[in-house]
Amino acid sequence: MGIGWENPPGPTFGKGRLARVFPLFKGGIGGIVNFRCESGFLARQPIKRGPKGEPGFTLLELMVVLGLMALIMALVLPGLQRSYYRERDRANLRRLVVALRAARSEAATNRQRVRLFLDLKTGEYRLEGSPERGVLTGMRLADARLVWQDQVKQHGYIAFYGDGSSSGGRLRLVDPAGQRHVVEVEVITGRVTLRSGET
Repeated sequence: MGIGWENPPGPTFGKGRLARVFPLFKGGIGGIVNFRCESGFLARQPIKRGPKGEPGFTLLELMVVLGLMALIMALVLPGLQRSYYRERDRANLRRLVVALRAARSEAATNRQRVRLFLDLKTGEYRLEGSPERGVLTGMRLADARLVWQDQVKQHGYIAFYGDGSSSGGRLRLVDPAGQRHVVEVEVITGRVTLRSGET
């Protein structure tokens, strides 16, 4: 197959030297690039290509990236897990406070006694007359003041009355990080408070 020229070849500048080289077309068989030159000679230069003509990553580079990702995950995941469990435990403690305040509100509204029962061994609690149960997780009981049903089994309750008063009570809890949380119910007003960070 012959090679066609767009313009007639120009003069050469010295024996065996090529004049200015211009690309005629790229591609060809085996990754060869063909050029048209003014001297009439055809220069060929191989170029490196990937399997599909695109650059890629070597196996070593992929192994380095995967190793770095594994290292980052190993450093970050434990901290994320600790944060998750800490926030979960504190959220469960806040739910207990909400349940106590709901019992106080119900007692004042209906003008009758409403109790919140607690099982301090399992951490479970429930409102009187309600099948729903809550649970305290990850907290260690340091001190408790309740109306005891069975002190050996650690079963007790806090009662709220229709006049706004209560039987009173206190729970002092310690989370896994060593921070103390105190839930306290006042006798005269039935006010429920949560204090965190106490030593």
